[in-house]
Amino acid sequence: MNRLPYVQEYRDRHGKIRRYFRRSGSRRIPLPGRPGSQEFMTAYNAAQAGYVVREMKTVGKNRSAPGSLSAAIAAYYTERFGGLVVPPPDDSRRTHVFHQYVIRTPDREALRQHLAGLQVETGIHYPVPIHRQPAWRDKFGDSFGEGPTLPRAELAAREMLSLPVHPDLTDGEVEHVAESVVRFFG
Repeated sequence: MNRLPYVQEYRDRHGKIRRYFRRSGSRRIPLPGRPGSQEFMTAYNAAQAGYVVREMKTVGKNRSAPGSLSAAIAAYYTERFGGLVVPPPDDSRRTHVFHQYVIRTPDREALRQHLAGLQVETGIHYPVPIHRQPAWRDKFGDSFGEGPTLPRAELAAREMLSLPVHPDLTDGEVEHVAESVVRFFG
């Protein structure tokens, strides 16, 4: 295929060749797909006409999109758990990424052991509240002996537990996680 005018290439930090459309003095417009493909030519023709074709949203590319697999798993967990645990906050003004599905329960350690026994991976990502972290103490000092008392932060650090929510989970795995949590409290 002949080289198209205004198409430039570069190699990204992962070594993948990327292409974009750019007239002198204009901004770059990314061109998806391989040169000559329908996806590429649609974006190229739109760029020549002064338009930008937005990329299609797919699971994995935009995990925060309502209707994504991670969002569906999170909604299922929240429904199944009812009032057994405190689910992640739900704010209709924002869209949650669901990189993690973090619940809160005073029975965190017992639940974690129960789930480990059933081959359910969990995580405790922030076991120490920020005001107890060495970096915080180095920056702000420790003028209160043991530092300030922040009871809500300390309680959250003791209660938070992350459950699997990634889009590679099968329906059976999602059900196993949900059923295992419900069974613990049942």
